[in-house]
Amino acid sequence: MSTRFLLPFLLAIALLLPTPCIGQEAPRLVKQVVLVRHGVRSPTQSLATLQSWSRQEWPIWPVGRGQLTPRGAELVILQWQKQRAYLERLGLLPTDWKPFPLFVYADRDERTQATAAAILLGLLPRGPLSYAMGPAPVDPLFHPVRAGGRQLDREQVKKDILAAANGSLKQLSRELAPRISRLAAIAGQPGQSFCSDNHGDRNCTLATIPSEISFGSDDRTVVLKGQLGIASSLAEILLLEYGQWPDQAAGWGRVDKRVLQEVLPVHTRVFDVVNRAPSVASARGSLLLEELHAALTGQTSSEAMNAASLVVFVGHDTNIANIGALLKLHWKLPDYPRDDIPPGSCLILNLWQRGSEELVSAEFAALSLDALHAARMPADDLQRAHISLRHFSRTAAGSFTSETFTVGTFCPLKDFTAGVQAILDAH
Repeated sequence: MSTRFLLPFLLAIALLLPTPCIGQEAPRLVKQVVLVRHGVRSPTQSLATLQSWSRQEWPIWPVGRGQLTPRGAELVILQWQKQRAYLERLGLLPTDWKPFPLFVYADRDERTQATAAAILLGLLPRGPLSYAMGPAPVDPLFHPVRAGGRQLDREQVKKDILAAANGSLKQLSRELAPRISRLAAIAGQPGQSFCSDNHGDRNCTLATIPSEISFGSDDRTVVLKGQLGIASSLAEILLLEYGQWPDQAAGWGRVDKRVLQEVLPVHTRVFDVVNRAPSVASARGSLLLEELHAALTGQTSSEAMNAASLVVFVGHDTNIANIGALLKLHWKLPDYPRDDIPPGSCLILNLWQRGSEELVSAEFAALSLDALHAARMPADDLQRAHISLRHFSRTAAGSFTSETFTVGTFCPLKDFTAGVQAILDAH
């Protein structure tokens, strides 16, 4: 083709082709607020209680009841070393290991304080190592009902729990029956007082005793007792054993990764029936939700917290479940049941800047089961799930992907704030 015809031809073709889109400015992470469950701890139940559940010899833990173990602290340190590397890639933290604006706030329990110390060691191995706590013996931020600042509505809580249990505790037991039977087989013969203590027949097992909703003194606690409560606790203890003793099967040598994944849904389902019940989440989680949002937007009463680029609240699985329920957040990590909250896991809120826009994203992170159990940290150590915030967004804020990470769906901060305020007003 003659050159005098070639240029007009190419221009005509170019006009017919789609115009390339001009890429949006990449968002910049400016703050992260994290709600953490403490790491691997010993069982909170007494040895007498455990022996009533099974006559087999229970393992001896290196710490007192409900305390963080040295192994648990080690895993938290390793997890937060990985988390720091991730935040360096996102540009939030410096890559030269210098101190940075950080604020860690812990509940007053030994396991939360020890977890806070381990987080600091993972983030800043050369210091400074200090975390904050509330002045009250029972911190109302993490335990508002137990501290007396909020109340459980007994009748509404019962209705909510039964609704989450598909209408009745018997129905929930039927739903979980194969997995509960598996737990009963792992536990073996119960102790002599087990059947009478749990209103069962003389030759009962975990799989045959009834369940009930039980409130503590002054209606400050609510749990499921009997079959569902014991099965849930037993499944969690097996997970804790799995994390505590590397390369050794849990549950009297009967529980490997496959079996653990078979029985863990019992704990997650029963735990959520109680702790994601709307009236329970409202009473226990509203104050913490307000503080998390204030930390994200720099509007707390603490100047140090407002100035920090990374704010970490160290609490419990109940706190994460309450906040997840209030915000209607759900997650699924590859190794765990939907909405499970393993030891050391984190519910994360990210604040981003994109031009004049302020955006929010959410994610959930936890060590993989292989990492929890291994003597040496495997390559696939930290699992991360991006959480949808679309139900907060009035307008689509889009998503952003780079070669090294994906942050998932953004929600405009103003929409997220309006949603949080509506939740707080309703509760």
